[in-house]
Amino acid sequence: MGTPDATHRPPQVAVRLPAVATAALAAVAAVSTVDDLRFASGDPARVLVLVLAGLSLAFVGLTPWAGVPLLWLALVLSAVTGAVAPVLLPVALVTCVTQATAPRWLSLMHLGAATVGVLVTLARHTELSTSSALWGAALLVLVAAAVGELLRWVLVARRQQAVMREEARRREEAHRVAVEQVRQQERAALARALHDVVASELTVIATSIGAARTEVDRDRWEETLQVVDEASSAALLELRELLEVATDRPGGVVGGTPGHRGEDEARELPSDRVARLAGTARKLGREVELQLDPSSRLDQTPGPGPETVVRVVREAITNAIRHAGPGPIRVVVTGSGDGPSGELRVEVSSPLAEPGTGTPFDDGARRGLAGLRTSVEDAGGELGAGATEDGKWQVRARVPRDPAAAPHGRPG
Repeated sequence: MGTPDATHRPPQVAVRLPAVATAALAAVAAVSTVDDLRFASGDPARVLVLVLAGLSLAFVGLTPWAGVPLLWLALVLSAVTGAVAPVLLPVALVTCVTQATAPRWLSLMHLGAATVGVLVTLARHTELSTSSALWGAALLVLVAAAVGELLRWVLVARRQQAVMREEARRREEAHRVAVEQVRQQERAALARALHDVVASELTVIATSIGAARTEVDRDRWEETLQVVDEASSAALLELRELLEVATDRPGGVVGGTPGHRGEDEARELPSDRVARLAGTARKLGREVELQLDPSSRLDQTPGPGPETVVRVVREAITNAIRHAGPGPIRVVVTGSGDGPSGELRVEVSSPLAEPGTGTPFDDGARRGLAGLRTSVEDAGGELGAGATEDGKWQVRARVPRDPAAAPHGRPG
């Protein structure tokens, strides 16, 4: 499972006894103190030693900072008054708990103080020789310290296991959130791609059929059918590509359907796709001015930039077909530089609709532009859209040739 990160390891002062063990210590302190007080009621010094020792044992489980000083004071009084028995059990238990839970410097100080205190008490008030008293004090304190060290190891191991379990839970939760975010992004990308297909091609189909209803010219009808066929073919091809991406099928579109575009047309160059979008709008009766500047090098630029330019042109032309007023649609694609400093620029402008005849930026267009803005930003670029002072609706974007180089500031 590995080692928990150092920032989550419990510091020495954070090691605590379980609540059950702390309560048990307090109970032992209370019972032993009350029991010993029955035989010490006539000796105030002995009573004070008993009370201090009992309090130290009761408090040390909660905080060694309170229990240790009380025991030291009890040892001093024991050495002065000769009350030996009341302090031996508290010394052993307090030393054990201090070694297990207190900072190292405090536990070392307590080991020295407890050894000296017990040594002086035994040497002064018992028949033991100094060497025997020293061995007895050292044995009592060291055995208690060894048990405390073992207890400390158990407590630290439990704490580290708890930390590792919490870290594992957090990693699992973070993984779940990350997976959900990826799914949300995939769903959003699929929704944007479906919008591109449905809004663009079905708008062309609906507009063509609506205009053809009033036509009696056979040539006009044949031209309309050709536009509908091209739009439906493009929609079917792009939907097949989306399905293959969504189902992780390799190889892309293979072969073709009679009367529909095949593999060669599926590899249509970005500049040809832009020209085809402009041509489709012309077939629907809109005047389109297309300026595909050689500086763009649209077909020679790798990465998502050219595809993003095509999406901007398609969305802008689709909205113009649906909502723009009479007048030409102007499409300009330019470029500058290479590498991190180079970028592709696209600008599509169309006349604003006359008052009362609709707007070029209704709810449907807003949803399309919102998805388009996300696509442009995913490619490292920026998108702007809005009315201009000369009465036109303008969509403009810039995308870096190097996807890692994201531009700053609003597109001009």
